[in-house]
Amino acid sequence: PHASARLIDETGGGDTFLITASDKIDADDVIQLCEELMYLDVAGPTIKSRIILNSTNEELIDELMLLGVSKFALDEEEDISMLEDISKWQGKSLLK
Repeated sequence: PHASARLIDETGGGDTFLITASDKIDADDVIQLCEELMYLDVAGPTIKSRIILNSTNEELIDELMLLGVSKFALDEEEDISMLEDISKWQGKSLLK
């Protein structure tokens, strides 16, 4: 398992997990990390409800939204339209 997932599993984690994924980070690595985090059995809300993804990678956002991640932080206001398009394509509502 990923070292971060192991640490969260051992400590119970926190209220939120901010994952910032720049263009230099492989989207598949971020997806794998999030999948490992989601399998953890910790007290309180599910891990996927605690994840906040900060990324402009459309493929990554799309994949994590399909996995159930519902919180996204965007650096630029124009990125909102991308998030709206992805949520609409998936048949989901977007709350701002």
